[in-house]
Amino acid sequence: MSGPRKRGVESAGADSIASSLREHRGVESAGADSTASSLREHREVLRPGVLEGVRVRVAAGGPLGAAAAARCADLGAGPASDECDVLVVDGAALFASSAGVDAVRATLDGAWEAIEPAAQGPKLILLLAPPPGDAHAEAARAGLENLARTLSIEWARLGIRPVAIHPGTATPAPDVAELAAFLASGAGAYYSGCRFDLR
Repeated sequence: MSGPRKRGVESAGADSIASSLREHRGVESAGADSTASSLREHREVLRPGVLEGVRVRVAAGGPLGAAAAARCADLGAGPASDECDVLVVDGAALFASSAGVDAVRATLDGAWEAIEPAAQGPKLILLLAPPPGDAHAEAARAGLENLARTLSIEWARLGIRPVAIHPGTATPAPDVAELAAFLASGAGAYYSGCRFDLR
């Protein structure tokens, strides 16, 4: 589809991005090699270099956070220590660190502990939720969504855009990573305080 471009992302719409992501649903990420290989298959959605100069930091890194950071780096983003343009909070890794109600507490407290010090200057905050499961997983997912919605209002004046990404039970890490990279690009600048459900 031809049309105007916005910072390297074709403005063909969400349908083309979703259909491109659906094409790669069968990819399982068994390890770092297969994850990196799967991530390279998504190049048709975002062009190389689109995230040049963007600084990405991952908090509570797990497989989803690592995949998001790798995809952003693949598109030109660099790592960040203190100041960052994109903060990725891997809530799935936080949730996996405990069980039951403690897992919910670890997810929400861990997310806040990562986010609160970063509340200065414009940036994107990506909250990667755990996959659906029992009541505790659903509570953690709902809490991360609520955090994104609330902070988008509270911190709008600072230019901070929190977004929650909710993977499905069989969503491969490369799908989450591609959406994270899209949101980190100029084309994703519109989104704040919302939840993206991946199936």
